[in-house]
This record gives sequence, structure tokens and C-alpha cells, in this order.
Amino acid sequence: MEIVELTTPVGKILRLGAICAAFTIAGIWMVMSGEFLTIIGGAVGIAFFGGCGAWALLKMWRQRVVLRLTPTGLESMVGPIVPWDNVGDIGVGHYKSSKSAPMVGLRLLDYDRYIGSLSPSDIRKITAAAKAGRYVGVALTPSTVGVDTVLDAIPSRDLKKLLPTWDLLSIPQKGIARQLAWTRNVSGGWDLLWAGSIFEQDVSEVVKVIDGYRHAVRGRS
Repeated sequence: MEIVELTTPVGKILRLGAICAAFTIAGIWMVMSGEFLTIIGGAVGIAFFGGCGAWALLKMWRQRVVLRLTPTGLESMVGPIVPWDNVGDIGVGHYKSSKSAPMVGLRLLDYDRYIGSLSPSDIRKITAAAKAGRYVGVALTPSTVGVDTVLDAIPSRDLKKLLPTWDLLSIPQKGIARQLAWTRNVSGGWDLLWAGSIFEQDVSEVVKVIDGYRHAVRGRS
């Protein structure tokens, strides 16, 4: 079977950049208000969207391949190849305690097998991703809420409208098993997640492509 690559289109990266810029401008507006709490909130917004968001977008620009489907398994840019016979299910996931955008979710059959396949390099990448996830994920997830929500949130100073995925701030920073357990707990049963906003297709279409490839591989074995 041919290898299939699922990528992030340039247009979507530019769109995310525009949204991060809008949030950054909103943060600057809040800082210029002169009120202490508003200044703090604006500074946080500038750091998230202007700093971490820009860094994440630069990485996305340099590495547009998100997932690679091979006869061996599913290869992510972070972590090892997950063999198809260790994939329990593929579906649409959400953070259960917030109105997050839909994500591509994968459920593992065997935690120990996955953890045992991690190289030192994989562990460093996953640990770095967990650290970045606390901030970058919060910065990028609101891309689906729209500018109107930003403008509504500024007068009311309701930062939860600007940062709807507070779950991300609780990502464990050490221990792969703890990180997998955290993901399964906050997502309603998925062990690995990929933000839907980084794919060219809709999340449901991405799930169909991955699941179809997985069943095709199994049919050949």
C-alpha cells in the first residue's frame, strides 16, 4: 500500500496566524486600558497568542506533515509509529470539560507496548510537546471561536471565553503513563489527540481516511 500523508495546508496556517494576531491585538488593547487586572489579562493574551502562538505556527510552517499512514502503522511527528494492531479505535474527540474544537482521537489497546516502543528521542519530544501544550494549545484552540467572541470577551474581561481549554494547563509534565492517563481522562477515552484545526480536511473526514487505511491494511494481512 502507498504511504498517505495528512498535512496542514498553507491557507489554514495563515488563517491561524491572522487569528493569533487578532488575539494579540486584543491583548495590547487590554494592556493599554490602564487597569491592573485588565493589564494582567492582556499580558497573558500577548504571551499566549503573540509568543507561543507564533512559535507553534512557525513549527507548523516548517513541518506540514501531521500524520503519515504506512502499512506498518500510524506515524506522528511526535512519538513512535503506532502499529495498526495496537490501535483500538479512531474517532472524533473533545476535551470533555470545555467547548473545545473537535480533534482526531486514537485509543490504544496496550499502554505498555506503546510506552516500551518509545526511544529517548521520542520521550524528549513528547515531554517537550506536553510543556508546549500548556501554552501553545491554549493559544491555538480558540481559532474556532471567532473574532466576535474575542470582542465580546474584552469588555466583560471574561478570559475563559478567550482561553476555553483550561484543561491544557493541567497536562502532567513528567511520566508518559501519566500523560496518557490525563489525555484519556479529559478527552472521554482517547489516548492520543491531534487538533482538528491543523488538518486540511474536516476532522470527520480525517478519521474516515485513517480508519479506512487501517482496515485496508488489516484486510491484506
